Amino acid sequence: MSSQLKSDHLFYGILLLVVLSPLFFFPSLINLYRLPKTVLISTLVTTLVWLWLFLLIQEKEKRASFPLAMPLTVYFCISVFPLIKAPNPYEGIFALSQELSYVLLFWLVVNHIRTRDQIEKLLLWAVPSAVIVSLIGIYQMFGGEIPTLVNIASPGTTFGNKNSAAQYIVLVFPFPYLSLISTTDRRKERLFAICAAVLTTYLLYTGTRAAWAGCIVAFLAILILLRLKKTLLEFQIRNLKGQIWNKRITLACVLIFVVAMNLIPPYVIPNWKVAKSSSPVSRFGTALDLDRDPSFLFRLALWANTLEIFEDHLLLGVGKGNFKITYPRYAAKAIKDPDFSSEMQPREAHNDYVQLLAETGAL
Repeated sequence: MSSQLKSDHLFYGILLLVVLSPLFFFPSLINLYRLPKTVLISTLVTTLVWLWLFLLIQEKEKRASFPLAMPLTVYFCISVFPLIKAPNPYEGIFALSQELSYVLLFWLVVNHIRTRDQIEKLLLWAVPSAVIVSLIGIYQMFGGEIPTLVNIASPGTTFGNKNSAAQYIVLVFPFPYLSLISTTDRRKERLFAICAAVLTTYLLYTGTRAAWAGCIVAFLAILILLRLKKTLLEFQIRNLKGQIWNKRITLACVLIFVVAMNLIPPYVIPNWKVAKSSSPVSRFGTALDLDRDPSFLFRLALWANTLEIFEDHLLLGVGKGNFKITYPRYAAKAIKDPDFSSEMQPREAHNDYVQLLAETGAL
């Protein structure tokens, strides 16, 4: 009974991590706006790992599972080698320690979230945090300001940057819709509809096309999968269509709310910030005219110069966490970076794959 209680503690610790991480920030922190979340995650993961070790010692007959242990070990070993000649090996050690905490969290989840009920709880508890994040972002777009919540790219809400916030919202985005479609409780249906409407509205307000594209691609991938598995999943597809049809009025209300929140406010609220920036429709339009889009041109230069770093450090790269230290020497090597200056220097390549090549090399 006692050991079961401790095992439950691990599950609730993971649940606490899911709920608190998106909301955690340090007042007035600008440049290191991601640091509070990193510290919280590392602290909670370390605590949970120690509790897990204690539980394993207590339950000698119970075996832990460590999927992908071998390739992950090889990855970390190879990642250490470039730090010998890295401009700042301490940055690399810090970056690898962060990655190690995420690997440990992965193993914690694999070993302590096994039942359907636990998975559903985890997904459902992610929704309230996403709604709070979205409401703060919507409030910022309506001209509201929270004095201690500083953003470098508004509406960044508790993430400090709208692009980071949009990435998080995309992860949680399907959950309220799935819950809305599957529930038979009318009160829960209305509640999930409100959550879905709030998340969708904020996701559009961020103007982050990569996040929008992610949602569209994921939706198309699901449609293709259902099409390919039509015979095998015939009953589930028929059931899904029936559920969507039964909730058509609620889904229509969500759509009307989202459209209204984009079309009406500019005419009635003077401080509405969407009126002063690109609308979602115009942001979609710029995707077809990339050669005139400053954001895309900046990223194109950034990626081209980052690939130059990879060419010069082909085998092992410059070392984890050392992209931001190495990039200034390459800021104009392939394409002159229009946004680079002594005051404004990129901390990441805005492309995980390109940055991974530059920092870890081909090996």
